[in-house]
Amino acid sequence: MAPIDPDAVHPLLPTPYRFTNGTATLRVDPGRFAFTLAAATAPSEVLSAALARYRRIMFAWGSGSSPATAATTLTDCSVSVANSSDGSFQLGDDESYSLRVAADADCRLSARTVWGALRGLETLSQLVEYSPSDRWYELRKAPWQIDDKPAFVSRGVMVDTARHWLSVPALLRQIDALAYSRMNTLHWHASDEDAFPMGSTAFPALAARGSYASAVGVSAGLYSVADQEAVVQYARMRGVRVVLELDLPGHASSWALARPDLFATWRFLGQLIAEFGARFPDRVMHFGGDEVDASVRAWMREQGATDLRDGSSPSRGGATRPRPSTARRAEMAAVVRSGGRAVRSSGFYFDGGYSTGGRATVWEEVINAQLVPPGLSAEEESRVLGAEACLWGEVADELFLDQKLWLRASVLAERLWTPHATIAAYCHHKPCSFDNRDLQPRMVKNRCRLVQRGILAQPYNTQIIPDRSRWQQCELWLPQNWSRRGAAGTEAVYMY
Repeated sequence: MAPIDPDAVHPLLPTPYRFTNGTATLRVDPGRFAFTLAAATAPSEVLSAALARYRRIMFAWGSGSSPATAATTLTDCSVSVANSSDGSFQLGDDESYSLRVAADADCRLSARTVWGALRGLETLSQLVEYSPSDRWYELRKAPWQIDDKPAFVSRGVMVDTARHWLSVPALLRQIDALAYSRMNTLHWHASDEDAFPMGSTAFPALAARGSYASAVGVSAGLYSVADQEAVVQYARMRGVRVVLELDLPGHASSWALARPDLFATWRFLGQLIAEFGARFPDRVMHFGGDEVDASVRAWMREQGATDLRDGSSPSRGGATRPRPSTARRAEMAAVVRSGGRAVRSSGFYFDGGYSTGGRATVWEEVINAQLVPPGLSAEEESRVLGAEACLWGEVADELFLDQKLWLRASVLAERLWTPHATIAAYCHHKPCSFDNRDLQPRMVKNRCRLVQRGILAQPYNTQIIPDRSRWQQCELWLPQNWSRRGAAGTEAVYMY
């Protein structure tokens, strides 16, 4: 396979639904550039903050220098939003947008919702690139005409704070990375048998006794109510939903450290779920449901859940187990055929390759994944909502969090956003052999972009590209005020 220069392909990841582009290069002047709201666009807290944030991201290297030769210069971009409601992003909210950047530097971004505008701002920020050798900003391959929307409505990452506690800044960093990848869901596996780190007003002893903080005597190790609210608010401002998971009825032994007399009662669970349901505004709350003790088999049978999957996860229906991959496809098909909705995580466990967790998942498997079981009707296919990458915490702590998730989660973002017909028509219903020559150089560029925005993403093998020195050491040309928190390194932890 012949090497491809990252500058020879479009810089966007994920690839938009539909786009055309040209060959012109526009200069972008950070001293003059401004976003302007169309007259019909109502004020929005989320949108106003996003415009300021993306201006900081786009021009993180400072004022730059002026080119020696005259060039058409982009100095503003008009933003139009039909519905400025911004309470909280919910599953299925419209994320579509249109972006036009003409050869004469006329720039227009339009969206039906604030959430679509956020996705469009991310795309525009990826088009504006800084040249470290020339020290100016430019937008290449104009004119751009982009009409974009996601192929799947649920596109997420799961993090596990029960096996290894993750600091609030680390969680916020994953929310940033999701937004930079046009993903929309942080699945927070908050509790497990190892720890219950979530502060509760109704049952404060749960975290006081069940968190790592109780063992080592420090404040780190639990999430206060204020911490939880800060994570939710930070995600809201970036169009990311936070799906809280309290793993039960299995994996709940840490709950019993505080109240062994209460942790298995409906009244206790009802109060706790009501509290967290009010704090986390997403319409979905996750309850794990895996590896249930086999002693509940009789009760489950009474309820019609006849197969405990060898004493582990309850499911309704058959009793024999085919091959795991076949079983998962069959189970997903059965769920959507019965009117249910499904999000796939099978095949996207990113903690493998170490002492636990099975074999490692490589990025080629992610882009080539079969997302929709064969034989479904169009209506049934629509109930396959998307997928998420899971990073279980047994062998993943904060020191390795970014590297284990990103770059591969960026590839999953491509798979979930870009329509299957754009990738390859045959990828939708069966494993495909994707031509990676376009994706790989964009992965190289995207990895640099993430690092320069404060996400410590895993390096990619740059031997596949010519003149690789520029991309091999992108850590050497970081923005001003860079920090692990992000390109705008002076931001406070909870600045939205």
